[in-house]
Amino acid sequence: MASLNGFGRYFGGIGRALSERNYRVYWYGHLFSSNGVWIYLISSQWLMFHLIQSPAWLGAVGFAYMSPVLFFGPLAGAISDRYGHRRTGLIALSLGIVTSFMTAIAIVTGILTPVLLIVFTLVQGVFFSFDFPARQALILQLIERKNLSAAIGMNTTTFHTAGFTGPIIGSVILSFGNLTFGEPLGAALSYMTSAMAFCCMVLGVARVRIINPLPVIRSNKPLIPAVLSDLRAGIHYIMECSDLKMIMLLS
Repeated sequence: MASLNGFGRYFGGIGRALSERNYRVYWYGHLFSSNGVWIYLISSQWLMFHLIQSPAWLGAVGFAYMSPVLFFGPLAGAISDRYGHRRTGLIALSLGIVTSFMTAIAIVTGILTPVLLIVFTLVQGVFFSFDFPARQALILQLIERKNLSAAIGMNTTTFHTAGFTGPIIGSVILSFGNLTFGEPLGAALSYMTSAMAFCCMVLGVARVRIINPLPVIRSNKPLIPAVLSDLRAGIHYIMECSDLKMIMLLS
């Protein structure tokens, strides 16, 4: 612990954030899972081009993975506020692991088609859209307020850095698998690797201790009306706050 405190002295806010066990355990999982996201995506794009050499289908698989964040992200945030951010993240991550393994099995058994790959990728994107906002909200519950801004910055930097390292790692795994087992089994190896990376995040989220719990929203309304009401309240709050409106526009 003394060495970690020294790390905090020399590396400022980032060091202080990582000196807290809670955030450190979370960050290790986030580091692996962020690379796993990009390994999954690069594998899906390579596999789609292997199945059908069409730029349109290649674009479709990327859209299938990323578009659910736009459409389901706000909904996922409202749901996780009601059912707990840790619980929502764990469920979404676990289902994402299952999807990765199912995609790998479909490759090995030879039943994978371009349409089925789009379906798997879309489903994985939906799970990611629930996992990501839930875990973002979880960060502020794991760390002291004085280190929160550094932790958020570290989290964002890690994810965007993985956008560079993840495709490199995925390409190496793809090449190794294809050379060793033959095409397209390298993609199956990549999907299994991404599943193991997501397992690291599951272990991290399961092991952290909540020190700043957020109140879970309780309501007697049915789920859909309650969630829609939360979404309207969130949009109204953003529209009333000029700073938040500017941030949303810039984003």
